[in-house]
Amino acid sequence: LGIGGQLWVLGDDETQIGGVRRFASVSLVGIALVIIGAFVSADIRPWFWLAAVLADFLTVSIAGRSTWVLQAGHFAERHGLIVIVALGESLIASGAATAGLDRDLTFAIVTTGAVLATCSLWWMYFGTLQPKFETALDEQGDQSRARFARDVYSLSHALVVAGVIGVAVGFEEAIAHPEEPLPLAASVALAVGAALFAGGLAGAAIRAGIREAVVPRIAFAIVALASIPIISSVDSGIALWGLAVTAAAVSVVEAVRTRTASPKSA
Repeated sequence: LGIGGQLWVLGDDETQIGGVRRFASVSLVGIALVIIGAFVSADIRPWFWLAAVLADFLTVSIAGRSTWVLQAGHFAERHGLIVIVALGESLIASGAATAGLDRDLTFAIVTTGAVLATCSLWWMYFGTLQPKFETALDEQGDQSRARFARDVYSLSHALVVAGVIGVAVGFEEAIAHPEEPLPLAASVALAVGAALFAGGLAGAAIRAGIREAVVPRIAFAIVALASIPIISSVDSGIALWGLAVTAAAVSVVEAVRTRTASPKSA
């Protein structure tokens, strides 16, 4: 329905219609793999869905070679909402693990850490970077805008959302067992998820030419990965608070640098 509506709106614009048709034809491969995966045995289902993800990346790559008329504000807002929804769903999934748990001090520490970590990741994206992405997209010419949108949004934001999913796994395990250290698998999910979130933003910043945003996020990703042994050995609440404080530090540093540089630019 979405593709049909877009073709109807485009009317006789053959330049864009060609891009939409190519996008639709290739995307059918990923859709077919998802549907088939739902009916095959559980043992091989992940492979079909992994192939569907790879097909989606191929679809996006092909779509970026076409000419698209993109409204920067709308396009940036839609992707920002996707990130917000993913972060919100991570807390909802974590909340499902609270049933039957005692509402004691340990519970409060862990759940507060999860909320603060989510807010810190939100700040890392929306504090200064999201408006700069939108401005950079708006400044692109007609021929380069589709490739820029593909790289900065469609591809890089896929890593960001994947990172949120990994962080959510860590959240859920930490809240379900608040008085225990995270198991190794959950520690890896939390750390790798945080690294993917920051790494996806760093990659988008590189593509958008926002150099000052790259180093803090790469540093955060490295720290997150290096902290896996620590995360798996300390209480869950400490791990979540550590993620929250470290992510917030990135945004604080950027806010201070932005405020310091403002008078000079004036």
